[in-house]
Parts: sequence; C-alpha cells; structure tokens
Amino acid sequence: MNTKIIKALSAILFVSGVILLNGGGYSPFSIAAEAAEITASEPAIIDDVYQISSADELYWFAGLVNGTLTDGTAQNTGASAVLTSDIIINSETYDGTNGSSLTEWTPIGTGASPFAGSFVGGGYTISGLYFNETQNYAGLFGYISSAEIENATVDNCYFYGRAIGGICGYSLNSAITDCTVKGTIVGTENSTTNCFAGGICGFGTASKITDCTNEANVIGDGCLVGGICGYNYSSSVIDSCINIGTVTSTGQNIGGICGYNQYSSSITNCTNKGTINNNKYLTGSGTILSNIQNAYTGGICGYNTYYAAISNCINEGAVNNDYCKTGGICGYNYYYASVENCTNNGDVTSGSRYTGGICGYNGAANKYKRTSTITGCVNTGDVKITGLDLDELMTYFNIESDDDWSLSEEDLSDFKEYMDADVAGGICGCIDVYSTVQSCRNSGSVSGNSFIGGISGAMTGNYSDSITSTMTGCYNSGSITCDYKCAAGICADNYYAVITNCYNTGSNVI
Repeated sequence: MNTKIIKALSAILFVSGVILLNGGGYSPFSIAAEAAEITASEPAIIDDVYQISSADELYWFAGLVNGTLTDGTAQNTGASAVLTSDIIINSETYDGTNGSSLTEWTPIGTGASPFAGSFVGGGYTISGLYFNETQNYAGLFGYISSAEIENATVDNCYFYGRAIGGICGYSLNSAITDCTVKGTIVGTENSTTNCFAGGICGFGTASKITDCTNEANVIGDGCLVGGICGYNYSSSVIDSCINIGTVTSTGQNIGGICGYNQYSSSITNCTNKGTINNNKYLTGSGTILSNIQNAYTGGICGYNTYYAAISNCINEGAVNNDYCKTGGICGYNYYYASVENCTNNGDVTSGSRYTGGICGYNGAANKYKRTSTITGCVNTGDVKITGLDLDELMTYFNIESDDDWSLSEEDLSDFKEYMDADVAGGICGCIDVYSTVQSCRNSGSVSGNSFIGGISGAMTGNYSDSITSTMTGCYNSGSITCDYKCAAGICADNYYAVITNCYNTGSNVI
C-alpha cells in the first residue's frame, strides 16, 4: 500500500469568509488559516471499488480523482468508492475565528477533471468538511459529470465559494440520491463570476436530485440560492426532497428548494420547512431599481421559467422578502412555466409589490404570447406587504436627492411607483397577459396598502390585441385588509381580464 504526506500550505494563508450572526445575517471578515497534515493512504479495493474507512483514505481518493497523487498512481476520474465507516475530518465546528485549527478539505473533482464514477455513502457520515476559498466548485465533490452519488451524509460542514453545495458544487448529467447535509453553505459572487449555492448542489445541468434532505443553513451574497439546489437547469429534476435549513440571500432568485428552475427542469413532491429570508440590502449586480423589481423569492422556487414545472410541492416555512415578487411557492412564474397542485402553509411577507400565497407574479411576455399557468393550488398562509421605506433606502445608498439615484426620469418614476403600490393576492400578486390561474383556493388573510385581492391583486390584458389573462374556478375565504385603495374578495384590479366561476366568502373587505 502506497502512502504519501499531503501537506497543505505551511505558511499562514488569509482567506475570506463569513460568520453567522445571532440575527440570522452574515458579515464578511478575514481569518488566518494554517492547514493541518493529512497522511493520505490508499484504501483497499474490492471488485474495483475503493473501500474508504478513514480521513486519510478519503483524501487519497480525492487525489486519485483530481490527479494530484505523487506516489505513482495514475489519475482516475471514473473511480468508484464506498464508505465503510463514519469519518471525522474536523471535530470542531467552524465559528469564524478558528480556521487555523481546522483541516481544510480538497473537493473531489474539478472543472478540468470532473468526477465521473460512483460514490456510495453506505449510510455513514462524513463530519467536519471545511472549505473556505473563493474557487468555482466546492462541496464534498467539486464538479461531477456522468456520476452517481448516493446515501451519503455530510455533517458539521462549512463550505464557502461560488458554485457550492454540501454534496457537490456543479453536477452535469449526474444523479444524487438519498443524501443529507448539515452545517453551513455560503456562496458569494464577484464582478466576473455568478454565484450558485444550494444545500445539496450549487448548479445542476441535466441532472437528478432525489430523496435528499438539507438541514444546513444556506447563505448567498448576490447568488442564486436554494435549500436543495441553487440553479436547476436544462431538464434537471429535483424530486422528493426536503429542506429544513434557513435560506438567506441578499440578491435575486432564492427558494426553499431551488433558486432558479429553468429550461424544462422540474421540481416535484418536495417540501420546504425552512425560513426563507431575502434581506436588505440587495448587493447583486444591477441597478437599485432592477434589484428591487427582480428579487424573486419563493418558498419552493424563486424563478420558474422556460417550460419549467413545479408540482405537488408543499411550503411550510415563512417567506420574507424585503423587496418585490414574493410567493409561498414561487416568486416569478414565466414563459410556458407551470405550478400545479402545490400548497403553501407559511406566512408570506414582502416590502414591495407582487406578493402572493402561491406566486408573486404569474406572467408572460406580451409580444411572445407565452402562457404561464397555476392550477389546483391551495394557500393557507397569511400574505402581507409591509411597504418600502424610501428614507431608509436613500440613507443606505447615500442618496440626497433625485439626481443621486443615477436613473433616467422614466426609471425614477417607475421606482417611486413601486414604492407606492402593493398588489397582493391570496394566490397571486399579479396575473399578467396570456397567463392563467384555475381551481385554486385561498383561506389566508391578505393585507397591504393597495390592490389587495383574495385570489389576485391585479389581472392585466390588452383590449386592442384581444390579449388577456384568465381566472376560473377559484375560491377565497380569507379576510382582506386594505389600508388605502382597491380591495376585493377575488381580484382588486381587473384590466381587460376574464374571471369565471369564482366566489368569495371572506369575512372582511376593509
């Protein structure tokens, strides 16, 4: 059996990180981290499968896949392994100050050398994985392609990076099954690289995540953030997964299961039980106005688009978004996307317009005539818009007058309009042209300043082009509270839209 000494940098390295605060937020800081020694040892092999029973053997396997062994063993990205024992890398939990006492993990598989084998956890647990660098792919695995990972548990982990997840950072045409993650996942963007953070997987392309559970807190700074997957892309599937961890962001596209679900991808039979927080102040790229308008936040998914589907999902967690487009299931449902047979039981609270118990904004691009649908959904959670504080925003962004916003006159007018109007509904904040809501039921209370409806705050159409949105077979029994103008048991503002076979028994319209 060959052995070698893997010695990480003996010099003290300064790496960026974040520390969780008691209030659930985070704060950047720098730490001094001196990595410990690991004696990498080749595991036994049975039927061409490596039998991994220790930390030394796990590091050796990472070196085998990554091509960094110096003992003469050839690189093998398609190697397979099974855990035969619980493994502890670090028994100490990272607290933001003790990095120098922790052994840093090297993720298995890179962008240049993706892991393409199989890894079976066997019901055992890997504890104390610690990674605190701003590289692109990080997790137990960094980058996987045509790989299979199953029955693995990662506990007491801390991962910090750009495409990052407890099991893997990036998954291409791979399957992740029956895995569990506990700890902290932190994603951060920079000026040139987007960020994807998920409890299980950061970015999935043509991949499948099944029967997985995340209990880790997932945090994103300007990232696509999800309790299970940050970005579910290109016919990827998330099925029968549960998120329990708190999901926190300061950007766009955040959800209890997935931040961004796109291009024929699907989320089915999933449950979110964690609290979702999209906090002040947005730090992602883009103007202040665009960030406020597009802070898509949902109990299941932030942004569901381009033939993507969400079905048979349940949200139990509170959904809090300081800005716009917030839903108990989905923040924004757009372009042939669908939400079907989903239930929200969590309270939904936002600071700005387009807020719904199921979906914040169900919209189609007018000129493309694409249909988005919400069917057979139920909301029992309370829906509330608290309003944005313009003075507070101006103080934060050092704005002293309208000229300091660096916005055109038209954009500044749009910005102030967003500050003034709410638009909230028990099912949908707004149902836009070519979009449909049918057979849905709301029993939660709905409250805000203006345009407050038991099913939808607003519906839009275009009379001259015979373009419309439709609502049919919906029922509201929740109370409606409106502080200023436009409240209704079904829809507060109907502009050339069609409503059929809907009824309201809500106790109050104030």
